[in-house]
Amino acid sequence: MTSEKLKSVRNLMKDHQVDAVIITGTDPHQSEYLAPLWQDRLWLTGFTGSSGSVIITPGEAVLVTDSRYTLQAGKEINQEEIKLIIQDNKIANGFIQIVKEYVSEGSTVLIDGFDLSIAQYRNYEKALGKNITIKTSPDIIGLAWADRPAYPTSRVYNLPDEIAGKSIASKLSDLRSFIQDNHLDAYLLCALDEIAWLLNMRGADVEFNPVFVAYLLVDKDGAQLFCNISRIEETSLTALEENGIHIQAYENIIPHLNWLATEQRLGLDAATTSTSIYQAINCRKSELDSPIPLWKSKKNLTEIVLTRNTMVKDGIALAKAFYWLHETLKTRSSSEYEFAQVLTRYRSEQAGFVGESFPPIVGFNGNGAIVHYRPTENNHASILSNGVLLVDSGGQYTEGTTDITRTIALGAVSKEARKAFTLVLKGVIALSRIIFPAGINGAQLDVLARQFLWENGLNYGHGTGHGVGFFLNVHEGPQSISPVINPRSKTPMEVGMITSNEPGYYLPDQFGIRVENLLLCQDHKDYEGFRHFETLTLYPIDIPMIDESLMDKKEKAWFNNYHHKVKSLILPHLEEPVKTWFELKCRPLN
Repeated sequence: MTSEKLKSVRNLMKDHQVDAVIITGTDPHQSEYLAPLWQDRLWLTGFTGSSGSVIITPGEAVLVTDSRYTLQAGKEINQEEIKLIIQDNKIANGFIQIVKEYVSEGSTVLIDGFDLSIAQYRNYEKALGKNITIKTSPDIIGLAWADRPAYPTSRVYNLPDEIAGKSIASKLSDLRSFIQDNHLDAYLLCALDEIAWLLNMRGADVEFNPVFVAYLLVDKDGAQLFCNISRIEETSLTALEENGIHIQAYENIIPHLNWLATEQRLGLDAATTSTSIYQAINCRKSELDSPIPLWKSKKNLTEIVLTRNTMVKDGIALAKAFYWLHETLKTRSSSEYEFAQVLTRYRSEQAGFVGESFPPIVGFNGNGAIVHYRPTENNHASILSNGVLLVDSGGQYTEGTTDITRTIALGAVSKEARKAFTLVLKGVIALSRIIFPAGINGAQLDVLARQFLWENGLNYGHGTGHGVGFFLNVHEGPQSISPVINPRSKTPMEVGMITSNEPGYYLPDQFGIRVENLLLCQDHKDYEGFRHFETLTLYPIDIPMIDESLMDKKEKAWFNNYHHKVKSLILPHLEEPVKTWFELKCRPLN
């Protein structure tokens, strides 16, 4: 099947006199997770990961991804037809450097201009040089993809102020102050989560992310929302009308930008504005980073209170799901896929549950070493009572977003696995306990989580933490905890930010280990100018996986306090026999 698709693409390349086609792996809104019609990389290669780009030439096809997907990509693509390259993500513009190896001087490279931000376009232009031509149309993958899905049509609905914690009017006022302070006439928003947050609206156009496909142009007095009106619920239409927001069809964005008055000054974010959109703007352009990622990362008091409540719901669901697994394994095995469905079932029983926040990762033994492994109905292993199970899952609730990983022992596990688990846990605790001055960023904090692994010559190939939205994308900026120096890892930790804490260790074909909690950044009550983290996630850490001899008194004290907190908040909501089982899971260390 892949060969037929490649043949079709190469025939179109010949027709349009193109020497190489690049699939960026994103969409017109520069999203990480994509609506079905923009999943070009998946359609061509079969690779289901959330990160990776493709190079197609007349003689070769290459998928470039990072070390998180080494095992997964190797299994999913046909390596006889598509070469796999694992990119060192520490190298700036590393993918473009790889592209240069596959195109020669005088070549013409095609990249769909909607799937390429203007910032990325300039990076390509600079790196490839003057003797290589970059074209941004036509969309050759779209031409080859005969049964490409239609544009999304999910309902778009309002998030009440009592849940959002801040009104649309107040958020628009903040953005208009930004417009005025920067001497602009208007600002263009292209990122879907930014639009959803600003308008207190949600949708279901992208699996796992409650966003809707749209553009938003905000000026000093009103705004234009480019989103098909038939999808928008009545309450949302009323809220938009009350706030002076007019609705146009999604596809009207290009002609509208074409007709903006030439003297107007339009602000935009070069990282989220596609090249095709940028080229359609005929007025004066002012490139300014959108202020919204930072605003929405700092959760307001309402969002924080509701997120804490949501963590209780999630802990209740997890207790019931893991108890189900405990009982089931007494008489039979469970498939990884079946347990993923069980997790969703118990979450769905909680008030306000909307869906999963990402595809559940349920990996038994060797599958746990595949960092973003996803069991399916037709591709899964059986969970038995003799190994290590890694479960990374999360939920989207109307009052918050969750993301948790637990690694548990099923029967006796090796001394090697217990040692690795304990080193990972020590990193989790170190990051959870740290007190730090304002201005410290994720790149500076990352070593706390890795230090114990490094002391033993071990490491993991992914970041330690990512921002998490409030009933929005489970991965959001602007902050991250990572050893890779980039704008996200250099963003200071601000009060109200929710960030994951998820070090790990992976031994291919043997086991995977990861422990993940979500952390809330707060001002320290005793030390002025200092901050600390509150652990929000509420589920016990598996004691049979721990080598207690490797932990010191302060680490054990943190662990026991955490288990006491989990027990006090979750246990009252459980009934027998889950209650007695869960109380044992929350026992303290010696």
